[in-house]
Amino acid sequence: GCKNIKDFPNVPDSIVELNLSKTGIEEVPPWIEKLFRLRKLSMFGCEKLKTISPNISKLENLEVLALSRVYRWDEDPEYYDFINYNEAIIEWGSEMKRRWSLETDFDFDYILPICLPEKALTSPISLRFGHEGFETIPNCIRRLSGLINLDITECSELVALPQLPGSLLSIDAHGCESLKSIDSSSFQNPNICLDFARCFNLNQEARKLIQTSACKYALLPGEEVPAHFTHQATSGCLTINMAPTPLPSSFRFKACILLSKGNTDLADHNDEDKNSFTGISCRIGGKQNGHTVPYGSDQLHRMPVPYLLQEHLYIFEDSFSLNQDCPEAEEATFNELFFKFRVHDEGWKVKGCGVQLLEEVPQCILDGKETEDEECRGINIEANNENAGDEDKEKEDDDDNSGEGVDVEEDIDGNDAGFSDAGMDINIEANNETEEEGEESGRDVDSETMIRKRKSLGIGSSENSLITMMKRMRIH
Repeated sequence: GCKNIKDFPNVPDSIVELNLSKTGIEEVPPWIEKLFRLRKLSMFGCEKLKTISPNISKLENLEVLALSRVYRWDEDPEYYDFINYNEAIIEWGSEMKRRWSLETDFDFDYILPICLPEKALTSPISLRFGHEGFETIPNCIRRLSGLINLDITECSELVALPQLPGSLLSIDAHGCESLKSIDSSSFQNPNICLDFARCFNLNQEARKLIQTSACKYALLPGEEVPAHFTHQATSGCLTINMAPTPLPSSFRFKACILLSKGNTDLADHNDEDKNSFTGISCRIGGKQNGHTVPYGSDQLHRMPVPYLLQEHLYIFEDSFSLNQDCPEAEEATFNELFFKFRVHDEGWKVKGCGVQLLEEVPQCILDGKETEDEECRGINIEANNENAGDEDKEKEDDDDNSGEGVDVEEDIDGNDAGFSDAGMDINIEANNETEEEGEESGRDVDSETMIRKRKSLGIGSSENSLITMMKRMRIH
């Protein structure tokens, strides 16, 4: 570089790479847009650089941009200690094949809106921030209406997430160990994927927001299943007993899986494993007219792989159809639901689980009134007890046993061949596509309806109250 160069040089428009580091240039001029073939511009250590023309965003072929007033590799430790570099990488275009990166010590809220490629703003964007230099995400990303993926992995100094665009489909905050707070309006898309593994300093409000938001899945640290997952068990198997109820066409539920360290030594995994995925399968069945009936095939839910010693919670939503072919139980009532969860990775095991039924509650029940009307018939949740007495005895014990979930591995595995573990060695990659299609098909309900359904689950905190109620059901 040359400190005597004070003006941006007049270079031919055929230039592809331009290194102007450690010069005295004060401005990136508007005519920069003429360098339409430029792919890389390096201006490290330009101490007098003050003005960047927005026309730099018109360089369609630009892939690497570096703008800084301090030279990063200066040998003087007094300089290096005060360097505050930020890095942003975006991908866009067909199949996210276009790539652009910015490395700078300018304030991100100033520099990012100026430099982002114009073409990128008209298509879906994936944005990744580097690991250093900022405590909160730049506010300017709220204006990125096409932002679908936000990757802030290992941003160790990040303490807060501001309001984020409603277009987001995934947030990867894995390893943001200083992160404490999240804006309450950040998760607006019910199909969003939330990875907050190793975010150990999240405050109570942030944890609750992640746990209760509508999402495709969420992963975060946790040592116990939250209480709002009404039906719980201390293993991967859960049964819900209920009063005989006319068979509805489908059920929607939210599940929480408590994951603990499995049998695999962490030393067996390399850094590439941090970006890999595994799956959690969910098998569901019920009892209709005394017959154990499987509801649909095993659903495989995609999950990031955090190889850690600490326990984590994995939360997801799903639905299943009850219109299964079972001639013996046709047009019958059902009185039990079975859930069995399994993680397909030796590094983790299921330590506990919880289920929340996402069904609307009739208003008469919300008002605390009882009625004989079929519309207001509730589900009477009781503890699973294979040695329960006769029907009259069960009715006397209903109030005391309401709302409990128990381990039911023997029930699920023993009552019907459809629940055996044979053939359960699922190929994760082969099933990811099928699983995603299945989940998408189950998300016909818009986000507003989902929120309404969640609100309906606020009843039943008392052990002596009805835990949850069925919405209006018709026999199919």
